[in-house]
Amino acid sequence: MRFEIEDAGGGCVLGPEVVIVRAEDGRSHVGEIPALAALEREGRAVGIASAGLARLGAGPADCVLICQGNLFDRAAAALVEDGLRVERGQVSPEAHALAEGEHLQALARVLGYTPTMRDRGYAGLNFRLMAELRRRPALWRQWKVSVRVPVDLQAAQAAFWHGRPPAGTRRATPPRGPRRPAAGQG
Repeated sequence: MRFEIEDAGGGCVLGPEVVIVRAEDGRSHVGEIPALAALEREGRAVGIASAGLARLGAGPADCVLICQGNLFDRAAAALVEDGLRVERGQVSPEAHALAEGEHLQALARVLGYTPTMRDRGYAGLNFRLMAELRRRPALWRQWKVSVRVPVDLQAAQAAFWHGRPPAGTRRATPPRGPRRPAAGQG
């Protein structure tokens, strides 16, 4: 039998990260890594993967496909030591959809409503979640300090927190005062 291990929510700024173990017959095991477990992420992923495979009955004759994320580097090594056949690669669309759905359910528990995710990236969702943080400061306990934010997103966040729209969203205004002729003209 083939098993797949996938995660979702690693790039989201709030809430837990979800790890799923899915058997090819549709059975699955879901585990969560809490937002404040930044230093324990890889260790918890090992525990969830091992427990899920044991619960679903994986053995040495089975193949375990693990997504390519670096979250599972230690898990892959531990599973090989346990005698399982491990491959790294892209998981099936079913496993990916299951992980994303579980992540949105975890976010719904944190927020009290189900947020929409318009694309596979987390940029738009993260901006909406930052707006929610501004309205509800109690959500800071769900902030994931382990998420690395790209530099341009950091600048946009700083502008957001200071009440200014991010760069590139406001129409440029013409300079004030009369234009002076360039040197050599006029």
